[in-house]
Amino acid sequence: TIQFRLDGLQPHIPNGLSAGQKLQLLFTSLTASANYLAGGNFSRLPTPFLAVATDLTTGERSVLDRGNLAEAMRASAAVPVIFAPVAHGDGLLADGGIVEPLPVDLVREMGADVVLAVNTQDTLRTKDQLAAPWDVVDQVIAISIMRASEEQRNRADVVITPEIGDHASSSFSEIDELIQRGYDAALSMIPYIRDISERESRLRAEQDGTVERVTIDGCADGDYQRLA
Repeated sequence: TIQFRLDGLQPHIPNGLSAGQKLQLLFTSLTASANYLAGGNFSRLPTPFLAVATDLTTGERSVLDRGNLAEAMRASAAVPVIFAPVAHGDGLLADGGIVEPLPVDLVREMGADVVLAVNTQDTLRTKDQLAAPWDVVDQVIAISIMRASEEQRNRADVVITPEIGDHASSSFSEIDELIQRGYDAALSMIPYIRDISERESRLRAEQDGTVERVTIDGCADGDYQRLA
């Protein structure tokens, strides 16, 4: 249900079905200790973190790696129409998946040797399934991210694709079942992930070789002493 309010005699139309206050409170409660550890810099966390959002005023990607964790997560999860966008400086931030569905390159820049990506892109809806306004919006978003998502998937080492069936990527119904499907999809990729991890470990061991002997030619006796 969309509720309207009057600003004088003018109707004020909300920019989302939900202002996202409950989601913000949930994220705040879950990240309280992590926020303290980060001290405003997400790279200080035990597992470095960043969030990706879309600036609706510029159409550009916004990388959130500092500030408040809950606010960064809230902005990154602001699915258009479902949740109101988040004000950030001069911008207005929404779901990062609009412009960067799988930020593989960003994770590489953070120093990751192996990148595991989770692909939750849903298939396009049929004509009969485009009944509600949010269904249409979800379809538009799905179309816009298809090519970008495919390009980034090809750059990941492992891509985990849960079977989400008829659920849209913005669906919040039957959440327990969707979580289980994601868990099962990850488990099915464990052998492949372990194989990549072992190959990376062997590669690092080969690169970190030990120098067993050094031969120096052409040095005078005094130079040998300085090198010792």
